[in-house]
Amino acid sequence: MIVQDVGWRYLDRLGEFLQQQLPEVAWMEAQLLLDQIRLTQNHIIALEKAIEQQTGFHENVERLKVLPGFGLVCAWTVVAEIGDIARFPSDKQFVSYCRLVPGSKDSGGKHRHRSKNKDGNRYLRIAFNQAAIVAYRDYPVVKEHFKKVKRRSGKHVARTVVGKELVPSTRDLADAE
Repeated sequence: MIVQDVGWRYLDRLGEFLQQQLPEVAWMEAQLLLDQIRLTQNHIIALEKAIEQQTGFHENVERLKVLPGFGLVCAWTVVAEIGDIARFPSDKQFVSYCRLVPGSKDSGGKHRHRSKNKDGNRYLRIAFNQAAIVAYRDYPVVKEHFKKVKRRSGKHVARTVVGKELVPSTRDLADAE
């Protein structure tokens, strides 16, 4: 359960603290907000259980979780958004579909890179960027590479480069079906 791992278990203590600190009307509003959070928690738990019960889905997710930076939600996102990996004949096409390559603006024989590429799947881009953040935070080798690219090109480009380097491994693991 992801929800229980991120600190939601302290809602009761938060409620007790707020009850002591807030005036009566503000406390009533805070209670309503805490109840909404608990309801959302229950919905998330139900959705997680439904996702985990999908056996084929579960096997692919477990394969992807061994990659640096890939947690449960990131793996779920990638598996759900890829569909059939065989539709991408090469890593290059898959990386492009993941929105991890710069766009291009060609006109009059001049070739320019364009940022904010809108071609491909935005959810895969988000998932790989999140995986990159976790990977360079937790893995020293990845962090050194991230720092090197960051010095040259900036934080956002470095994050995308790290995410882009996770794609071939993802494709290989997804191919292992």
